[in-house]
Amino acid sequence: NYLLNIDIPNCPLNLELTEQQGKSVKKRISNLEVLNATTEKLVEEHHIDRIIGQVKSKIYKYCQDEGVCYLQSGYKNLDGGHFTGLKIRKLENGRYAISCINHGAGIEYHRKIAISGSKTKYSYQSDEYEIDIRSNSGEEFLQRILELCYDDKQKPGSEKITNPYSAEDLYGLLKLYGTQLPSPTPQVMDEKSVTPQRTGTCTITNIHAVARDILIDNEADFKKRKRYHFIIKLRSLIAAFNEYRTLNSDYTIPIMEGALNEFSVRINKQYRSILNDDEIIYCAELQAQIKERLEKDKESAIKLKC
Repeated sequence: NYLLNIDIPNCPLNLELTEQQGKSVKKRISNLEVLNATTEKLVEEHHIDRIIGQVKSKIYKYCQDEGVCYLQSGYKNLDGGHFTGLKIRKLENGRYAISCINHGAGIEYHRKIAISGSKTKYSYQSDEYEIDIRSNSGEEFLQRILELCYDDKQKPGSEKITNPYSAEDLYGLLKLYGTQLPSPTPQVMDEKSVTPQRTGTCTITNIHAVARDILIDNEADFKKRKRYHFIIKLRSLIAAFNEYRTLNSDYTIPIMEGALNEFSVRINKQYRSILNDDEIIYCAELQAQIKERLEKDKESAIKLKC
């Protein structure tokens, strides 16, 4: 939502979503941000005993309003761990269908969609499991799933505890506490097909997967979903460039160059077909502006070192 709300003068690109789609997307992302911020705040303040109650009350509210909500999840281990998301969908019987949004470590637990050459595609959403989070076992599930990514034993001043969790624990909890629901249609799974992510990009790729899932739920077609992701990338580049100009540090030049190169490749390979002439011109001028600034800053940095 921060990226979508940045004021960018004279930018011709818009999401091209219907009013209802736009409202629902912003609402669900806002709910995700509030729910995660609440959880992280309680962890930082060591109010572990209050987390489950807060999480449950917000799940109830958000699922009542939108029918679905998303919760940050994953696990920590000696290598750092992995970032994923949980999709929580309210069922007609009052229980909840819970699944994992992920296309990194653990994706082998998801349904395999297709194999093309050396690439294997999976559904970024795992099978759904019916869980009654209002029950004692459902509350225990939430506590254990949160323990994977938050250290419930951590106290002020104590030695840091690193838990050796893995994807097996994350998906194992879904199977242990839930009843597997029927799989979606092949058409739905095809819409959610992805290739496994590169190592170290889980935060970005899984947030994009959540956004993609929200758009699919709101019946946004492929072109609109692709345009949404492009605009997020465009606004990320602009936000990074604004921050770069504020920091004015030559150490960040290679980072901006890498971001600019990645953006340029994406436009040429993936997004040109969804942009009109004015939008292509705008993106070209933006790239030229950033490149010119980076070249000047590199020259200045070399002169200072000499």
